[in-house]
Amino acid sequence: MKKTAYAGYFKMGKKSNIIIWKKSQLKIQQTAFMLMAIFIFFVLAGIFFISVSMQGTRQEVTRLEREKAIATAASIVDSAEFTCGTGSLCLDADKLLLLSADAGMQDFGELWHVAAIKVRKVSPLSEQESAEDIECTKMNYPDCNIFSVYSNEDVSKAGAVSSFAALCRKENNGNYAYDKCGIGQINIAYRLAE
Repeated sequence: MKKTAYAGYFKMGKKSNIIIWKKSQLKIQQTAFMLMAIFIFFVLAGIFFISVSMQGTRQEVTRLEREKAIATAASIVDSAEFTCGTGSLCLDADKLLLLSADAGMQDFGELWHVAAIKVRKVSPLSEQESAEDIECTKMNYPDCNIFSVYSNEDVSKAGAVSSFAALCRKENNGNYAYDKCGIGQINIAYRLAE
Protein backbone atom coordinates (compact mmCIF):
# COMPACT_ATOMS: atom_id res chain seq x y z
CA MET A 1 0.00 0.00 0.00
CA LYS A 2 1.27 3.36 -0.98
CA LYS A 3 1.21 6.17 1.57
CA THR A 4 0.00 9.57 0.55
CA ALA A 5 -0.40 12.87 2.36
CA TYR A 6 -4.13 12.33 2.56
CA ALA A 7 -3.96 8.86 3.95
CA GLY A 8 -3.83 10.01 7.55
CA TYR A 9 -6.67 12.42 7.07
CA PHE A 10 -9.22 9.73 6.41
CA LYS A 11 -8.06 7.70 9.38
CA MET A 12 -8.51 10.47 11.97
CA GLY A 13 -10.14 9.57 15.15
CA LYS A 14 -13.11 11.06 16.94
CA LYS A 15 -10.89 13.43 18.85
CA SER A 16 -9.57 15.05 15.66
CA ASN A 17 -13.09 15.44 14.27
CA ILE A 18 -14.20 17.23 17.45
CA ILE A 19 -11.26 19.66 17.23
CA ILE A 20 -12.03 20.45 13.58
CA TRP A 21 -15.73 20.86 14.43
CA LYS A 22 -14.91 23.26 17.32
CA LYS A 23 -12.61 25.31 15.09
CA SER A 24 -15.36 25.52 12.46
CA GLN A 25 -17.88 26.53 15.10
CA LEU A 26 -15.52 29.28 16.34
CA LYS A 27 -15.11 30.63 12.79
CA ILE A 28 -18.90 30.67 12.32
CA GLN A 29 -19.28 32.62 15.59
CA GLN A 30 -16.60 35.10 14.56
CA THR A 31 -18.36 35.64 11.25
CA ALA A 32 -21.72 36.11 13.00
CA PHE A 33 -20.23 38.70 15.41
CA MET A 34 -18.57 40.50 12.53
CA LEU A 35 -21.87 40.63 10.59
CA MET A 36 -23.65 41.97 13.69
CA ALA A 37 -20.97 44.64 14.17
CA ILE A 38 -21.31 45.72 10.52
CA PHE A 39 -25.10 45.79 10.86
CA ILE A 40 -24.91 47.93 14.03
CA PHE A 41 -22.43 50.27 12.32
CA PHE A 42 -24.76 50.82 9.37
CA VAL A 43 -27.76 51.32 11.68
CA LEU A 44 -25.85 53.98 13.65
CA ALA A 45 -24.65 55.62 10.44
CA GLY A 46 -28.25 55.67 9.18
CA ILE A 47 -29.52 57.23 12.41
CA PHE A 48 -26.79 59.89 12.21
CA PHE A 49 -27.66 60.64 8.56
CA ILE A 50 -31.39 60.89 9.34
CA SER A 51 -30.80 63.22 12.32
CA VAL A 52 -28.55 65.50 10.25
CA SER A 53 -31.07 65.63 7.41
CA MET A 54 -33.94 66.23 9.87
CA GLN A 55 -32.01 69.15 11.38
CA GLY A 56 -31.70 70.66 7.92
CA THR A 57 -35.40 70.10 7.35
CA ARG A 58 -36.26 71.82 10.66
CA GLN A 59 -34.14 74.82 9.70
CA GLU A 60 -35.81 74.97 6.30
CA VAL A 61 -39.29 74.81 7.86
CA THR A 62 -38.38 77.61 10.28
CA ARG A 63 -36.98 79.72 7.44
CA LEU A 64 -40.15 79.20 5.39
CA GLU A 65 -42.37 80.07 8.37
CA ARG A 66 -40.35 83.26 8.90
CA GLU A 67 -40.71 84.23 5.25
CA LYS A 68 -44.45 83.56 5.46
CA ALA A 69 -44.66 85.83 8.53
CA ILE A 70 -42.79 88.61 6.71
CA ALA A 71 -45.15 88.31 3.73
CA THR A 72 -48.14 88.33 6.10
CA ALA A 73 -46.87 91.50 7.79
CA ALA A 74 -46.53 93.20 4.42
CA SER A 75 -49.98 92.10 3.25
CA ILE A 76 -51.74 92.96 6.53
CA VAL A 77 -50.55 96.56 6.45
CA ASP A 78 -52.09 97.02 3.00
CA SER A 79 -55.22 94.89 3.48
CA ALA A 80 -58.66 96.49 3.64
CA GLU A 81 -59.33 94.99 7.07
CA PHE A 82 -56.45 96.90 8.66
CA THR A 83 -55.63 99.93 6.53
CA CYS A 84 -56.86 103.39 7.41
CA GLY A 85 -57.46 104.26 3.76
CA THR A 86 -55.33 107.42 3.68
CA GLY A 87 -52.34 105.76 2.13
CA SER A 88 -49.89 102.92 2.23
CA LEU A 89 -48.42 101.64 5.50
CA CYS A 90 -51.25 102.93 7.65
CA LEU A 91 -53.10 100.83 10.25
CA ASP A 92 -56.54 101.84 11.51
CA ALA A 93 -56.64 101.48 15.32
CA ASP A 94 -60.46 101.46 15.31
CA LYS A 95 -60.48 98.46 12.96
CA LEU A 96 -57.79 96.75 15.01
CA LEU A 97 -59.97 97.10 18.09
CA LEU A 98 -62.87 95.45 16.27
CA LEU A 99 -60.65 92.64 14.98
CA SER A 100 -58.91 92.08 18.30
CA ALA A 101 -59.00 88.72 20.08
CA ASP A 102 -61.89 89.63 22.38
CA ALA A 103 -64.08 90.46 19.35
CA GLY A 104 -64.03 86.91 17.96
CA MET A 105 -61.25 87.08 15.33
CA GLN A 106 -60.00 83.74 16.70
CA ASP A 107 -62.75 82.03 14.69
CA PHE A 108 -60.93 83.02 11.48
CA GLY A 109 -57.61 81.40 12.40
CA GLU A 110 -57.28 79.57 9.09
CA LEU A 111 -56.97 82.97 7.38
CA TRP A 112 -53.73 83.71 9.20
CA HIS A 113 -50.98 81.15 8.72
CA VAL A 114 -48.96 82.54 11.61
CA ALA A 115 -48.75 82.00 15.37
CA ALA A 116 -49.84 85.48 16.51
CA ILE A 117 -50.54 89.01 15.29
CA LYS A 118 -50.09 91.94 17.66
CA VAL A 119 -49.87 95.66 17.03
CA ARG A 120 -48.10 97.88 19.57
CA LYS A 121 -48.53 101.63 19.71
CA VAL A 122 -44.99 103.01 19.88
CA SER A 123 -45.56 106.75 19.82
CA PRO A 124 -47.09 108.92 21.23
CA LEU A 125 -47.57 107.16 24.55
CA SER A 126 -49.13 108.46 27.74
CA GLU A 127 -47.22 108.02 30.99
CA GLN A 128 -49.36 105.02 31.94
CA GLU A 129 -48.91 103.38 28.53
CA SER A 130 -45.13 103.86 28.59
CA ALA A 131 -44.89 102.41 32.12
CA GLU A 132 -46.71 99.17 31.28
CA ASP A 133 -48.34 97.32 28.40
CA ILE A 134 -52.10 97.80 28.37
CA GLU A 135 -54.09 95.51 26.09
CA CYS A 136 -56.80 97.31 24.17
CA THR A 137 -60.43 96.47 24.86
CA LYS A 138 -63.62 98.38 24.17
CA MET A 139 -63.59 99.56 27.77
CA ASN A 140 -60.13 101.19 27.83
CA TYR A 141 -59.72 102.32 24.20
CA PRO A 142 -57.88 104.65 23.25
CA ASP A 143 -55.86 104.63 26.52
CA CYS A 144 -54.01 101.44 25.63
CA ASN A 145 -51.04 100.37 23.54
CA ILE A 146 -51.38 96.66 22.59
CA PHE A 147 -53.86 95.26 20.05
CA SER A 148 -53.93 91.44 20.15
CA VAL A 149 -55.47 90.68 16.77
CA TYR A 150 -54.83 86.95 16.57
CA SER A 151 -53.20 84.24 18.68
CA ASN A 152 -52.88 80.53 17.91
CA GLU A 153 -52.87 78.69 21.24
CA ASP A 154 -51.56 75.47 19.64
CA VAL A 155 -48.12 76.95 18.95
CA SER A 156 -45.65 76.28 21.76
CA LYS A 157 -42.47 77.82 20.33
CA ALA A 158 -42.46 80.91 18.15
CA GLY A 159 -40.13 83.50 16.67
CA ALA A 160 -41.23 86.97 15.61
CA VAL A 161 -40.78 89.55 12.89
CA SER A 162 -41.94 93.14 13.07
CA SER A 163 -42.51 96.18 10.91
CA PHE A 164 -43.47 99.78 11.54
CA ALA A 165 -46.46 101.65 10.13
CA ALA A 166 -48.60 104.67 10.88
CA LEU A 167 -51.25 103.88 13.49
CA CYS A 168 -54.25 106.18 13.07
CA ARG A 169 -57.64 106.52 14.70
CA LYS A 170 -60.57 108.83 14.14
CA GLU A 171 -60.74 111.76 16.53
CA ASN A 172 -63.66 114.15 16.83
CA ASN A 173 -62.88 117.84 17.35
CA GLY A 174 -66.20 119.60 17.64
CA ASN A 175 -67.48 120.05 14.10
CA TYR A 176 -65.25 117.71 12.17
CA ALA A 177 -63.44 114.37 12.43
CA TYR A 178 -59.79 113.90 11.63
CA ASP A 179 -57.19 111.16 11.74
CA LYS A 180 -54.94 111.25 14.79
CA CYS A 181 -51.86 109.29 13.87
CA GLY A 182 -48.84 107.90 15.66
CA ILE A 183 -46.34 105.13 15.07
CA GLY A 184 -47.29 101.48 15.42
CA GLN A 185 -45.27 98.31 15.32
CA ILE A 186 -46.89 95.21 13.85
CA ASN A 187 -45.48 91.98 15.31
CA ILE A 188 -46.05 88.65 13.58
CA ALA A 189 -45.10 85.51 15.49
CA TYR A 190 -44.33 82.42 13.45
CA ARG A 191 -44.05 78.74 14.38
CA LEU A 192 -40.59 77.35 15.06
CA ALA A 193 -39.96 73.78 13.97
CA GLU A 194 -39.63 71.47 16.95
